[in-house]
Order: sequence, then C-alpha cells, then structure tokens
Amino acid sequence: MKLIDFLRYYVGGRAAVDEGYNVTMEVFVQGPDAYVQDQKLLRMIFNLTEYQVYKLHYEGVVSLEEWRKYEGKDTVTLIAGGKLNAAITQVQTEEMKFTISTIIENVLLKGRVRVKEMKLNDFLTMELGGRGIVHTNRNVLLEEFVNDPTKYIRSKGVLNEIQASDAYLRMEIAVKEEMIFEEDINKLYKNGVHTLLGWSIAAAAVKAGVHNFTKNSLDAALEELRRQTTEAPIKAGGIVRVCVQCEVASCGGTS
Repeated sequence: MKLIDFLRYYVGGRAAVDEGYNVTMEVFVQGPDAYVQDQKLLRMIFNLTEYQVYKLHYEGVVSLEEWRKYEGKDTVTLIAGGKLNAAITQVQTEEMKFTISTIIENVLLKGRVRVKEMKLNDFLTMELGGRGIVHTNRNVLLEEFVNDPTKYIRSKGVLNEIQASDAYLRMEIAVKEEMIFEEDINKLYKNGVHTLLGWSIAAAAVKAGVHNFTKNSLDAALEELRRQTTEAPIKAGGIVRVCVQCEVASCGGTS
C-alpha cells in the first residue's frame, strides 16, 4: 500500500496531496521524517493503530507469538500494544495455559510488556505528540512519573493537559495495576506462595494481605482451572483430575 492511499483511508483526502507521499508504506516506516515534514500530521500517523501494524510487520512481527517475544513493545503506542496484549491474554485463556503449578506472576501479569517501565519522554512522544518533554526526564520511567508527576512536569498547565488526555488515563490505570500486582506478588513469595496450588492452600491471613484486585484474579484463575478439570474427559479407564485443595497434584482413578 502507498502512503498516499494510507492517508486517504485513515487521515482524510486533504492530507494526501504531497508528491513525497507516493512511496510504499514499507519504505515510509523505515524513515517517516524523510517523507512527511508536517509534524502534526506525522503525530497523527504515529498514533494510528494501522500504522503501528505496518511498523510491526516491517520489523518481522506478524503473529501473536512473535508479538509476545518482541523486545520493542515500548515503541508501540498504548492502544495498539494494549489490543495485542489483550489478544494474547484471550488466546492464553482459551488454550488453558494455567495449571496448578503455574507461578503467581504468570497468572497475574501473563507475560505482558510492563507499561510502568516505559520511559516518560517516549510516552509523551508517541501518545501526546511530544507535549511536556523535558530533556532531563530522558531516563524517567512512567512508574516514577505516576508516583510524583509534579516532580517531572513543573508547568501546571502542561501537566493538567497531559493528565486530562485519554492516553494518560489508560497509562495510569495500567501502571497502577502493575504496581499492585508486583507488590502483592512479592508479599506472596515472602509467605511461600509461588503457584496456584500454593494460593489454593494459603492461610486466610496471607490471602487477606493482598489487594482485592489480586485476590479476585487468582480466585478466578483457580475457579477456571476447577471448571475445566471437572469437564476433563475420561481417559485410559480412569478419571484424570487435579486436586487444588490438597498438596497432591493428581489423583489416580480405577477402571
């Protein structure tokens, strides 16, 4: 597909008037600045999910499995990355990835990219067109920014504009969710709870020590495991079962 056609479809016909737009999208993603000098238009393009897909294809990411292993997730906008992460989560759920020995971290975070580890200036560039970028913040992570935004964005007006945006709200929710999960994962590990089996037999006091969001997520994973175990087929003259209320991982059946 040519850039000029891409702009007509996704931005509007009035944007596709420059002769420099007569290049293919495969060429454009290699050096966008060389073909579009209008910075406002360039930001619009970068924020389109369709552009992010072209960019990923150019870098060899054409499947969910390749996305899961992709190390450049922090260069993809939150909307596009969120859709792909959600798709992976759905596939993992449908394929029954969890077992009684699955570790707590994998149940809660599901191998997704950590939004909180993205750099603030990268977020502002990709999601807000560079609004609020300060050179001294080049190594500041989003987790640090969410915890103390006024430390890094001194202008009240600029900060209010950033925090009022949909991109910031999505990011803040994702960062806080990750912070809650990681805090609770550490608590559980310190109490010897490392897997779903450990969670199923953990003391009430241990379970009460984590956030409700974490507790509900782990309980839901256990319930799904129980449901699928109950529906397991009869095999080789016996019933294959998984015991989640005891320390025995499997119970044999007799024919």
